[in-house]
Amino acid sequence: MNIAIKLPNDLKERTLAFPLLHELVNKLKEGLEEDEILKVHLISLAEGIDVLNLLPFEAFYHELQEDDVKSVFSIHRACSNMKINQLDYFISTTESFVDASIGKNLGAKISIGFAVGKNGWLLEKKITKMAGDHKSNQMFRLIKGVLDEVPPMEKVSSRQLPAIYDDFEENPYIVLNLDIIDGEVNSEWQELVELVVGKKFVLMCAELGLDDQQEFLQEYISKLSRKNTYKAFVYDSNITFAKLISYSAGFVTHDSPLVNIASYCGCTVLFINRKENLSITGPRYFTGEVLSYSKYDPEFRGEQGHNYGRVFDEIVKYIEANTEVKNDSEKAEKETTSD
Repeated sequence: MNIAIKLPNDLKERTLAFPLLHELVNKLKEGLEEDEILKVHLISLAEGIDVLNLLPFEAFYHELQEDDVKSVFSIHRACSNMKINQLDYFISTTESFVDASIGKNLGAKISIGFAVGKNGWLLEKKITKMAGDHKSNQMFRLIKGVLDEVPPMEKVSSRQLPAIYDDFEENPYIVLNLDIIDGEVNSEWQELVELVVGKKFVLMCAELGLDDQQEFLQEYISKLSRKNTYKAFVYDSNITFAKLISYSAGFVTHDSPLVNIASYCGCTVLFINRKENLSITGPRYFTGEVLSYSKYDPEFRGEQGHNYGRVFDEIVKYIEANTEVKNDSEKAEKETTSD
């Protein structure tokens, strides 16, 4: 069986399609005949396509450029270069008419997508999109086009990845994703690290270009209190970030698509939320907990955005509770209890 899925162009929404992908692949594999093989083709914009390597199953990845999805003519040319034959199902996870046309271009027996606008002309199975519902819920309903019954949604997580730091148990670390305001690191971050002692922080800045990160971070670290230890992490791919975050004690960040990736990797996210509507685009079906400190929440709202003092009170409590290093006797007692 061959199935192709066109994923959202937005990285944040692309990860929200993962619950659909997990369940669809699992159910299709269960229903295969003894000598049948499932081939999964994932179609995505090239930017951020590496996030698909976090999925716990094998698939073929097909890159698109932004120019490819501008019109039905440009996507037709792009599809002609894809090596996808004898396609049984095609699923479009977006409302795009261009995306909906991919199934016809690839000769899919059955094309599935949302019943919006003129897309119905191109689809054999049209699924109602519930306005205002969570993005993962919306996309999960597309499974109706393939399966006889819609299974319940379960929380999912990434495949297991190797750790970047071998001593993550002896030296638990917190990852801070710094944000830039007027060309400088948000001054609030320095206040946060001053509130704790003897902790290990890994600093990154996903907003910066790859060539600028190392020097920028090292210069910033040189100005920080010596009460804690710091490492600079260069964000060069979603895979290296996932390796970092999978073994961290927590991830502190402002608005970023990395919130969803970190949660998918099972990491607790301490989210200083400026504008995200988590009921629509939050990582609801991932295993990593998201602790949101929204500026719209009276408890965390200040005169010009966040009340950082109140937010940091909560973050420091979390850091203190989750970065304790157990001594050898405590470790031995835990291992004995487990046995």
